[in-house]
Amino acid sequence: MKVGKTYHFDAAHYIPGHEKCGRMHGHTWRVTVTAQGFVDRSGILLDFHTLDEKVKSVLSKLDHRCLNEVMDVPPTCENVGWLIYYDLLREIPNLSSVRVQEGEGGWAENE
Repeated sequence: MKVGKTYHFDAAHYIPGHEKCGRMHGHTWRVTVTAQGFVDRSGILLDFHTLDEKVKSVLSKLDHRCLNEVMDVPPTCENVGWLIYYDLLREIPNLSSVRVQEGEGGWAENE
């Protein structure tokens, strides 16, 4: 069984050396978190309230920030995804994937 939920945060970033994205700009980032495993006796794989607390704690470090100031690597969609994935992996043992969508266009997914 898989369960998931989508969240969002707003943040600015720039990609050093990139022709277009080298200038500061912002996005609404959408983050879809998926867990996979067996449903327990209560009928729940992962309580959404618990998921909300854990995900919002991680995203609060990024929301309304310049990602270049909070990341040690260029804040590409891929790197933002890895950061969120590894922070959540410590908190959600049955984490299956994290998909990060940068604005309305592209996305990166970690599994």
